[in-house]
Amino acid sequence: MSNESDFMLGIAAAVADGAAVNWDQVEAQLTTEDDKRVLRSLRLVSEIGTVHDSVGGEADTTRTGQPAGETLPAAGISTDLTAEHWGRYELREQLGAGAQGAVYRAWDPQLECEVALKVLQPRLAASDRVGERMLREGRALAKVRHQNVVNVYAAEVHEGQVGLCMEFIKGRTLEEILKAQGPFGEGEAVTVGLKVGHALAAVHAAGIVHRDVKARNVMREDRGRIVLMDFGTGRDRAKEGAGDLAGTPLYMAPEVLAGSAATQQSDIYSVGVLLYYLVTGQYPVEGRTLDEIIQAHVRGRRKPLAERRPDLRDDFIRVIDRATAPDPDARYETAAILVHDLVSIDVEEAGAALAPRTVTQRVLLGGAWLGIAAIGITLIGFITSMAFNVALERVAVSQDTPKSWFGFGLQSLLAPIFNVVQILFGIVIAVTIWKALRRVVPAFDAYAGRLSGQLRSLARRLGLWNVDSYGLIAFLCALGFFVVVLTTHWTLVSAMSTTISNMTADQRLALSPEQREFYYRYRWQLEWVIWGVTLASVRLGRMRRRERTPTSAALLTALLGVLIMAIIMWAAPWRLVMKSDSLRMVFDGQRCYDLGREDSMVLLYCPDAPLPRVQRISTEGSRAPQGTGITESVFSTR
Repeated sequence: MSNESDFMLGIAAAVADGAAVNWDQVEAQLTTEDDKRVLRSLRLVSEIGTVHDSVGGEADTTRTGQPAGETLPAAGISTDLTAEHWGRYELREQLGAGAQGAVYRAWDPQLECEVALKVLQPRLAASDRVGERMLREGRALAKVRHQNVVNVYAAEVHEGQVGLCMEFIKGRTLEEILKAQGPFGEGEAVTVGLKVGHALAAVHAAGIVHRDVKARNVMREDRGRIVLMDFGTGRDRAKEGAGDLAGTPLYMAPEVLAGSAATQQSDIYSVGVLLYYLVTGQYPVEGRTLDEIIQAHVRGRRKPLAERRPDLRDDFIRVIDRATAPDPDARYETAAILVHDLVSIDVEEAGAALAPRTVTQRVLLGGAWLGIAAIGITLIGFITSMAFNVALERVAVSQDTPKSWFGFGLQSLLAPIFNVVQILFGIVIAVTIWKALRRVVPAFDAYAGRLSGQLRSLARRLGLWNVDSYGLIAFLCALGFFVVVLTTHWTLVSAMSTTISNMTADQRLALSPEQREFYYRYRWQLEWVIWGVTLASVRLGRMRRRERTPTSAALLTALLGVLIMAIIMWAAPWRLVMKSDSLRMVFDGQRCYDLGREDSMVLLYCPDAPLPRVQRISTEGSRAPQGTGITESVFSTR
């Protein structure tokens, strides 16, 4: 009897400490009805406390990435800051205290920066289960390095107490923001969903299930960064077991509440509940006790988001409905797929919010776009004409006008436009065949799904979801390809910056009709660079709508610089190669070409003459050059 009394006192102490209890296993060990009745009462007390914590009450929150009212009360731990140190850490301010310990703002002399230090109560730290969980939390976080996941620096034991040293975050939890400003707008919720989704994707890639995603565990830093925190209930999937209930009931997936192991899909469910809560201030499934919440799930008592916020867009509602589907198989397979759908909403949001344009507005907009296109075409013609006139030393006799620039620009674009149409046609055919195969062949559809997941995982590892990382990768690739193209065709490139009198035989050959195949290859390669940089710049610009950083702004500017240089180098040689035909003449027995006339003078280029090869000659007198009636490229080698 004494042993059973001590056993029940131990269970009561565990409930008071907030520790997890396997109630079914404990009940199986009891032999008397009185003890079982006491155990049921203790379980009810535990469930009431859990639900109270989940809705927040009046609990304090800290600026550490660790809400204070969540895992902390306060028996047995010294919160007196007269004890100014814990191990090597200098304690500067207590930020919160609760069921399992306290959180301090501290100074780490090794890192030489402020940190958040979470310290367990001595009694809990002495418990193998709770202390081990705290250390496991540190190890789990140490596996993840992502800008939207709180950084953990160390997990240590000092004088029997377990402490977790983590990043000190200055900001507010989403719970605090919601209470201060009311429900979020759709755009703001999508932004939060993208950041939390990216964070979860990184967490899942490390083999960890978070298990407690909620508004109090996500902070918005003062500088705007969204941070996923509090892995205290996190578990390594390799060590996961069923029936170990951890997390917050209002955010928990129904299968977890029923005793199944937490999975990636249960985390995705919690993200769906989080977004639902942010835009409504309420939960899809509600209850005052754990039993009420479980029964609400069993009986399907769910409040559709469309009923509470009918003003939200259908696409957004569909994402939330899929993420919070009762059946795990109906939810998103991975957080990356959830992010993909949220990105689609984010991209379409600006255009969808605009009112329909009137006929007049459409005409004016169309005229504006035509004007911009005309200016762009004229600039391309100007670039190629200037390169032509400077290289042939004929600036003084040039009679080019904006009209002729537009004509040259338009002619230079005909071949690229034709190439783009061919490529787009091929892409449409390929996509159509791909979709048809996925619909008709189940095995191919499964393979395509796996391939898509692998590609998204690779993109995540490469940092393509992070605005700064993506911008840096795009810039380095663009600059690298651009330099490779210029280096590969250096003879042609150098010819464009050399006057015709000083060109070598190889440079003249590079501009000759006999070498046009090499010129076409040069243009084709630069066109790929131009289109690639254009698409990369557009995507980086869209990513910056959600997260503006000085680094991404600089990288976008650099990308646009590469784009402008690529367009200039693409346009410059066109007239030199394609429109360099001139009247062939004979002067002093040498082959010459008419580069232009001014009054009674003709500008002649004689490739076989000594320097200077370009000179003004009078068209009158006995030494006047004689025409041959032959028109050919001034760079012809024949």
